[in-house]
Amino acid sequence: MNITEKIKTIEQFKNFKKLFANDKFLFRGESQEFDKISSGLYRFATSSVTQYITPINADITIPVQIRISPQNLKKIQLEIQNVQENLIKGIIEYTEAKKISNATSFSMEYIQHYGGKTNFIDLTHNFEIAAYFACSKDYDKDGRIVLIKNTENYNRINLYEDPRFTENRRIQKQEGILIEAEEGFINYNDCEKILIISREIKKEILERLEVSNINEKSIYPDEGDIETSRYIEQLETKFYEDFPKHLQQAEKLHLDGWNRRNTNRILAIKQIKEAIEEYGKAIKINPDNHAPHTLKASVLLKLYDLTGEKSHAVESLKSCDMSIKLNPMGEEPLLYDPRFKTLIMTFNQKGIAYRIKGTIFYKLYKNYYLALRNLNKAIEINPNESQAYYRRGLIYCIQYESSTTKKIKKQKLDMAIKDFEKQIDVTAKQKENFIYSECLKLKNEAIIAKNALTESESRKQ
Repeated sequence: MNITEKIKTIEQFKNFKKLFANDKFLFRGESQEFDKISSGLYRFATSSVTQYITPINADITIPVQIRISPQNLKKIQLEIQNVQENLIKGIIEYTEAKKISNATSFSMEYIQHYGGKTNFIDLTHNFEIAAYFACSKDYDKDGRIVLIKNTENYNRINLYEDPRFTENRRIQKQEGILIEAEEGFINYNDCEKILIISREIKKEILERLEVSNINEKSIYPDEGDIETSRYIEQLETKFYEDFPKHLQQAEKLHLDGWNRRNTNRILAIKQIKEAIEEYGKAIKINPDNHAPHTLKASVLLKLYDLTGEKSHAVESLKSCDMSIKLNPMGEEPLLYDPRFKTLIMTFNQKGIAYRIKGTIFYKLYKNYYLALRNLNKAIEINPNESQAYYRRGLIYCIQYESSTTKKIKKQKLDMAIKDFEKQIDVTAKQKENFIYSECLKLKNEAIIAKNALTESESRKQ
């Protein structure tokens, strides 16, 4: 059944207004045709955004520019629920801290009407009110009025009949009804009809609505109290900005410190310690996200390299273990989505936590068995893992030197040469000049040592 009709003339609009001049239906006016009839939070979750962040990767950074458009509905539902829970928690904490006894102005329903992002979808009993919202902006696009008959599948709140809001002029004038769908949008099956309003008659309809005293001044008779507006602004800052803010600040401190390690070691150590504190703040906001644990482990390892203090390497191991516990495959998303406390996978960066563990077992404990075990795991889950081949090649060189037979020595050299060659290939793609040149040198030294063994064997024969 085709439920869509287009209104091209004022006469058609007047006829539909008469037809629906009762409270049999609920109406929603939208200034353009969206893919779904959805909440502001759902649209916020699924809109494409461009993010810029420099992910930490060994001794260099890689600028990343990605357009994000989440498609996984189940994931979006979980994110919406997560944000809703955080909003409710934030309301409670805010009103308690401010000692606000009457928290009506800080309810989710109130926040929806004053610019906050929630999972509520606004409806009204009044056809003309819906028409106003369909026509009041986006004059270059067709608007629409959605008629909804079945709301049994959704949580419904008759806002204008709620005793908490009887004195609120905006809510009363708009005859507001809120419904909430768990997945963030209304199914088209629950819509009786969708009226598309031609862009050519939008302004003329607004002039007609003036006769019924439906205009911007009457629809928005107040701006809400200042305290609530500040609170909504604070909510969005807290839940959509704090997490990436700490990650970006940590990264800046880490890079500034690492770049001056040869010119001002004291300041370098200070800045790297501050970076670790920033990662700790991000972890406190969202302890279940593995990425900050991995990034913190990476910087702690560098702090160990600068100071030689074993405690930093031990803490790095703990951070690696926590990251692996949260995500055993070691996936390392590199891009933060500020709409939710989540990170989006951008490209293959698995295995970092295992590589860091292998490096610490190699550097601090000289436990080559555990070092190889973790480096092998890093390479297994990510054949292009940065530095893992380099570290493993170093261990093979050490094992070459400690081997007692020429056969094993040659085997270890062959394994080292193979790893250095692989690391040179991987590094060339990532432009890590230090590792690249180091592996070239080590590879040549291993080849020379192998040739010397071969010549020695030939002379004996």
